[in-house]
Amino acid sequence: MRFLRPALFITTVLAAAACGQRDEADAPDGGGRVLAVVNGVSITEQDFVRRVSSGGPSSVARAKTQAGRKAMLEQMIRTELLWQEAQKRGIRGDRTVRDSVNPMLVKRFLAKEFEKTVTIDQVQDSEVERIYRDRWDEFHFPEVWRLGAMKLRDRPAANKMMKRLADGNNDEDVFEILATGPENLDDRLRANEGNIGYLQLDKLREAIPPHLRPHFERIKDTDEKPEIVEVPEGTYVLMMTGHRQPMVRELDEVRQGLRQQAFRELREKRLNELVASFRPRHDVATHYDRLDFVHIEEPRRPPSRRSPDGGTATTGTDGGTASAGADGGTASAGAG
Repeated sequence: MRFLRPALFITTVLAAAACGQRDEADAPDGGGRVLAVVNGVSITEQDFVRRVSSGGPSSVARAKTQAGRKAMLEQMIRTELLWQEAQKRGIRGDRTVRDSVNPMLVKRFLAKEFEKTVTIDQVQDSEVERIYRDRWDEFHFPEVWRLGAMKLRDRPAANKMMKRLADGNNDEDVFEILATGPENLDDRLRANEGNIGYLQLDKLREAIPPHLRPHFERIKDTDEKPEIVEVPEGTYVLMMTGHRQPMVRELDEVRQGLRQQAFRELREKRLNELVASFRPRHDVATHYDRLDFVHIEEPRRPPSRRSPDGGTATTGTDGGTASAGADGGTASAGAG
């Protein structure tokens, strides 16, 4: 099923606040614990949570790991350093940015001091080829099949399921929704939305239960045409729910896009080098251990959704739901 990923929720838990006392690591003006200090300017838990939330679902997912939180804090420090360096060099007096917010000031600083130093012409062909090798599987698809299977109580139950599929035009999404319902007696198939695959033909044959393999061979070249199969192990409804032809995209076909990726990587590397060049001149204090107080909750249980026949069907195995928010996640800070 093509559900949206579940919304993830990030919260800040302040142990000191829970007992009614302010920890010495807390910012004096609120905002929770101080995660970093750049020339006397504090970056607090509240700042960090706000940054994660504004980045959408990818940022929320990244913040679920210690390495991700540390990298995001470093990015915040980098932005603060760039902003302060821009002020130090007098760019604040520029008429076009004098009354602008901090991001515009940083953008102006980068345009003046950095952007002209790195161009896409500096990207080496060897870097493009490296990225192509790293992403080889994205550009070389073998031919694969996917079989949908549901185990029903008996023939009448299978006939009823066939009607429900027909009412949904035998759509693969409808099959997956129905396969997650209680009528599917096979726990493993139900957990996988009834699907076995996408796999290459030899691997798919191995994955299919032996008592269903002969029937797969008979129907593998059909498309979304369910049929009832009765075997000693039970009554099943089978349907081919996917078939993808092989595809190969040569390097020249994707070179332009990979060149842009290589340029982004080069630009990020040079930008880090620029910040590293002036960071020693600034007073930066980091408290990575305090990142442990920023906790990521497990995804909330998504609401159930209606199946085509009006019954209730659960969401897919990835826990996704179509009701996720536009930004994919929310953030909140604990009481300071």
